[in-house]
This record gives sequence, structure tokens and C-alpha cells, in this order.
Amino acid sequence: MGILAGFLLLVVMLSVDAATGLIGSVSTPSISTCPSGSQVATSSPFTLSLYRFKLWWYRPHFESSLNPCSVLMLTKDPKTDTYCCIVPFNSSYLSSSSSSSVIVYTEDGSDCSYCKATGSDPYTLIQQAVDLISPPPPSPRKRSVLPKLGWATWNSFYTNLKPAFVLSSAETIVSQVPLSWLLIDDGWQSTDVADTTDGSQWGGKLTSLDPDSHKFPGSTLPALISSLKSQPLNIEKVYAWHTISGYWCGLEPSFVSHYPSLSSSPPSFPPSLISNDPSLLLEKSISNNYTTLTDPSDALSFYSEYHGRMAGYGIDGVKVDAQAVSEYVSSSPTSSSPTSSLPAILHTALSSSLSASFPHNPSPIIHCMCHSPSILFSFNTLPTL
Repeated sequence: MGILAGFLLLVVMLSVDAATGLIGSVSTPSISTCPSGSQVATSSPFTLSLYRFKLWWYRPHFESSLNPCSVLMLTKDPKTDTYCCIVPFNSSYLSSSSSSSVIVYTEDGSDCSYCKATGSDPYTLIQQAVDLISPPPPSPRKRSVLPKLGWATWNSFYTNLKPAFVLSSAETIVSQVPLSWLLIDDGWQSTDVADTTDGSQWGGKLTSLDPDSHKFPGSTLPALISSLKSQPLNIEKVYAWHTISGYWCGLEPSFVSHYPSLSSSPPSFPPSLISNDPSLLLEKSISNNYTTLTDPSDALSFYSEYHGRMAGYGIDGVKVDAQAVSEYVSSSPTSSSPTSSLPAILHTALSSSLSASFPHNPSPIIHCMCHSPSILFSFNTLPTL
């Protein structure tokens, strides 16, 4: 439901008469394949598109031309009040062609896949198109915690976390309004940039599965979590932060003795994404220093061990950051070419670990920096994501 929610909420921003409660007909959406660079008819100028303006995130676009790396396009024919929705998938994207067509392409020149639907109700046609690409699970997933009010430490303290800061802030908030959950964001882990607060943490690596021994010595972290969940705070769930690869640039080399597939895997970014965001090449968090686990069993072992320790501290779930980079990292230590398999490897292992480590929490994960089609369209296939 994550991708649907994102698309549908963005559509609300449109100045279209769907806001009046319009309910209308929708044609049966269809999936098509075509050679990269093919033109697909739209019959009217663009009304809304979503495109990857950063590696990590989508952004809505309201002009009559498409940006590269567009992942959804919605048009409206003013003569008939009919909408047309095109959603590419399988590493396919959209770009501009003319006022009555759009180009669908892949970066590597392979065949493209897209879903097209038309109708008078934009909400329904978008949902039906996305559901056809990624069918929802038979039973709706329960989201018992995250729809409630929570607080994350990041905007208050960045990486300068201390137990006293967290507890004092929670007490201040709860004195005014109850909190259902609390997220201990970046700054609690053992890293090689533990003393950094100026943004240089983006180039850091995880050095241990234990908490930072200076900020959270001994049993400080379990004690903090116990206090947060006890009277008078009564916070129901406490989450902890990590990235998809452990920390911003992954795991330090010493972890290879535990996880043999750990390798240096600098990402390779496509030209169209770089054209949207030239600063991508300067990102410290995705530099040549980046390491990741490429073997499914290693990924599962890492997540299971890490999440198991967190559960032992009293943590109920995790926020997993910097996910989208995995789409452009090779899943083979001997290849520098990105493949679509690494996101599947990591998210399958992540899902299995979450189910085993936090079995009593139906909402064990907060996704972040994950706006990649290969990731978002995979969520419905995983039991806990």
C-alpha cells in the first residue's frame, strides 16, 4: 500500500475536479511491453507526473513536459474530462516526446514495461494500474502503531544523541500530548564517525553491532527504553534506526569474517538520474567507500543478528534508511554493473528478520529514502514490508 498511498496523496494536490468527489468509469488497465525509446499515445498534454529528482525521492511535476526518470504520468483531456495514467515498471521510465505522446525507456536499452489506464476517476485508475503491476496481498496488513502520533529524535538532535536528551524530550512532549511510538534515529550505533555532528557521518561505516559505548555505555540503552515504556510516559513502541546496509557507507571491512560476501560495491548511476541531480556524484554516503552484503544468507544473518540484539534491548521495530542506492549496486562482487537483484536480496532478508525478531509488532518497519520503483513495487510480495 506504500506506493499507492504516495501516488494517491500526490494526486490530491492536483487542481482537478476529482476533488469534488467525482466517481466515474475506468477502462480495464492493461500491461504492455515495447522496445526502449518507444512512444506511447496520451491524447492530451501532461497534467501531473512524478519523477526521481533525487536518488532517494520522487517529486510531483505539473508542467507540460516530463523530466527524465518519470515514474508516473497523469493527463486530462479537457474535452471529455477523461484521464490517462501511465505507470512504467521493471526498470522502465518515462520522458517527454510531444503533447500527445510520451517516451518509455530503460537505461540499458532492454525492453520496457508499462501499465496504461484511462477513465474519469483519476484516483481509481491510478490504484488499479498500480495494483495490476503489484497485486496487493489477499488480507490487508494491520498498521496498529504508526498511524498514531510518534516522535523521532533526528530533527532535535541529529547524531548528537544522549539518553538524557531523549528522555527529557519525551517527558516534555508527553506532558502535552500522549506519544504512541518513539524513534531513536541516527546517532546510537557504533560507527567510525561517532563524534561527527556536521554532516560528515554520511561517509561512515558500522563498526559493531553494539550501541555506541560512549553515548550508551553498559545497559544504558535498555534502561532508556524501559523508562520510555513505563509510567508516566507509557510509550507503546520504540524503534531504532539503521540503513539498508547497516550505516551510510555500509559495514567496516572487519565484518567480512562474519559475512564473507561483504564487498566494496560503488554504485553506478544512470545518466538520466544524474541529469536530474548532478550532486549525486558528490554524495559521501554512496562513494567508492560503499560496502554491502551481496549474498542472501549473509544478508539474513546480519539483519537477524542485529535485530535480535535490538529486540533484546526492548526495541520493537526499525527505521531503514538509504534504501534506494541498492538498485544501482552490483549484487556480484566480481562485477561493477548494477543489477535489479540486490534490492530483492536485501528486502527479502529484511522481511524475514523482521518477522522473526519483532513477531508481536504488525508495523515493524518505517521505510525511508526508498523511492525506487524496484523497491516500492516489491513491497506487496513480502510478508512484513
